[in-house]
Amino acid sequence: MATVLQKGIGNCLDISCLLASLLINFGYDAFVVFGTAPEWIRLKDTSHLTAEIVDNEVVIKDESYAHKVCTGPSGMHFWVLVKPGNRGDLDRSYFVESSSGVLYPVGEHCPSPYINIQSKWNHKNCWVNGSNEFLVDSDWREVLPKDIMPLPLPKAPFISKETFLRRYLPSGRRTLNLYKVKLELFSGEGVDLQQRVVTRMITYLDSDKVIVKKVTEIFVADDRKDGLICSVRTPLEMSFQETFSTKNSICERKVVDGGEFNSVKWHRKARIDGLVQRVEDKKESTITENFLDRMDCLEKRVIKFTPGDGMDLASIEEITEHFKPPEGELGLDEAVASRIHCLKEGKIVVTCHAEHQVLRKSHTYKMSLLGEANQHVKAQATAISEMQRIQEEMTDLFE
Repeated sequence: MATVLQKGIGNCLDISCLLASLLINFGYDAFVVFGTAPEWIRLKDTSHLTAEIVDNEVVIKDESYAHKVCTGPSGMHFWVLVKPGNRGDLDRSYFVESSSGVLYPVGEHCPSPYINIQSKWNHKNCWVNGSNEFLVDSDWREVLPKDIMPLPLPKAPFISKETFLRRYLPSGRRTLNLYKVKLELFSGEGVDLQQRVVTRMITYLDSDKVIVKKVTEIFVADDRKDGLICSVRTPLEMSFQETFSTKNSICERKVVDGGEFNSVKWHRKARIDGLVQRVEDKKESTITENFLDRMDCLEKRVIKFTPGDGMDLASIEEITEHFKPPEGELGLDEAVASRIHCLKEGKIVVTCHAEHQVLRKSHTYKMSLLGEANQHVKAQATAISEMQRIQEEMTDLFE
């Protein structure tokens, strides 16, 4: 195994032994398996494999192997069997194809691409299969006496940085062509040092890989000033989504349909005003803001506006604020539940909390007749200023 790590190459037996040793070291119940496999597995045919990103990690899957069982020529092969062990994070047994990393569930109702198993072994013993079943313990016969243990490695294997980077081309990029997916892996000294991309997965609509459906990029957040972790772009929908670490006050940023729907999420306690999310829906002409941990109990604000024509700014029509019941000694019938600012009508409607919905008190405050015009003008000016502030802040966020 030390030779495989140093040279970075090996056949299916070498890689399977190395993978099983690593899994055993991490607490899994793993075995090296010897049996018969179809030719497309032995030749590492990846044209039918797909991939997805789960928790910022690439997972390569094989969703078509059930239709390829026992088709074409076959031959001897080595792979890895992992059983649910002491770790408790596996709900069933899996076959692991060491050449590609694909997991194949093992069970009565889970067809396997492998044809049969002849033997299996690990650091404890070697077993010979007495039938064609995969996981019938009574059919496995031990070869070595229990008091005979294999010799351990003379020393712990070590991989230098130079040896690790040999798996990449001199450009620092490694490309895997899968079914409707192109996966690009970058080394620590890859071609995109400024962006700090480590993984780029491009998903296509067609098998010829011409029409791009989605582009997902994983970054080294610690090496970026903005703390960007993941970026997902869908060119056909003119949408993108970005996720940030705690290095940035923003947690998530999303743009859908070319800016018709914008959403920004902040990390909790990242803002003094308690704002955690702002959603702008231009089709509904609304801006929704959600708050947490505010002293005035404000938890939601909905702004309805009229879109501007051309160079004209949008004008706010109504602002509705929702408050949660206070935790202090103030009675529920005296605490404000909602406050509606009707700017066009020049009034404010305040609704108070009560123990029953029927008993809620509502108060309407109107402007005086003499100062109604002036108050209305001031309200409109305040609304325009507030709208300009929101638009400037949204522009800064999405630039």
